[in-house]
Amino acid sequence: MATENKSSLRKIVTASAPFNNPAADLVVRTSDRTQFHVVKAVLAVASPVFADMFSVAVNLPSETDSPSDYNEGTPILNVTESSGTMDTLLRLCYPVDNPEASSDDIDAIIDILAAGKKYEIEVAQTWCMSALKNFVSASHPDHSKFRIFVVAYQWGFEDLMLFVAKCLLTNSMADILSMSIPELTKVDARMFQRLWAYRQKCEIAVIRQAAIDLWLGKWKRPWAPLWIKGISVCRCKQVKVPVFVSENNRIDLFPKVWLCEFLDDVKTAVRARFCLLGQELSTNVEYALRRALPKVAKCSECSSGGRRELRIFAEGLTLAMQQSIDLIDSSKFKFKRKLAQASTL
Repeated sequence: MATENKSSLRKIVTASAPFNNPAADLVVRTSDRTQFHVVKAVLAVASPVFADMFSVAVNLPSETDSPSDYNEGTPILNVTESSGTMDTLLRLCYPVDNPEASSDDIDAIIDILAAGKKYEIEVAQTWCMSALKNFVSASHPDHSKFRIFVVAYQWGFEDLMLFVAKCLLTNSMADILSMSIPELTKVDARMFQRLWAYRQKCEIAVIRQAAIDLWLGKWKRPWAPLWIKGISVCRCKQVKVPVFVSENNRIDLFPKVWLCEFLDDVKTAVRARFCLLGQELSTNVEYALRRALPKVAKCSECSSGGRRELRIFAEGLTLAMQQSIDLIDSSKFKFKRKLAQASTL
């Protein structure tokens, strides 16, 4: 109550241009008593909510109206948003340059997103999602990124959820579960279930790229000395893998055992770390490569060329793993099907 009284006693101020035009036909008054002089027609075009509101609003004051409902004959619309939020929101509606989003003020962006959703202003929602994606891509604490994921879940922004979920692959699920953010009180367990399901799909896709039969099936031709057609003249052990060139045409390729063990080590590292993005993903492959190179060096025939080709193969494997995650983002996983808008801000 004391806060409300203090707010009501605060001096009314007029917003800066272009929201200080006395010829405007509506005054929007914010929670901190800043008045924005706006043109209703502009807001009605940008917001279906405002359009519906204006369709039933009384434009001219009558004798029964309270003087506080008007500003020198212009109707006043009181809103719960702050002046900072409303200023950005209105600039996004008006034919002026879009404001620049602060890369550090996540609270302000979330407030604008909530207002954009409330008034169904699509351009504001798009602007906010772009700003939040830039925030996630920058070097900010991981708990802030997870907070954006939770907010996106609350509002049902599927693209933003997928974007942040992918960025959170640099963290283990245990790390994510230990993050404390205020919005967690407003979501249910389904959010964590779907995030976990997405991460499992990513893990399966990444590990699948480390299957020897997949690579042999892609190439369908020898890549010496990693695998050849026939038995090697060197002392390295080999494994026979059939590859179908066509429905009735099969060839046998013989990968070296050290290559198969390298791929097994990659799978083990991915399962153990469960951090599947960027540098973390490269670290998993590097770990397996460090274990494999001494094995290749033991063979005089494979030592030089084998180590070189294995490094090239490892680079291609890392890229293929990353691309497999991108494919899940675009086609194999949709948050929106399961993540119904169970809660709101």
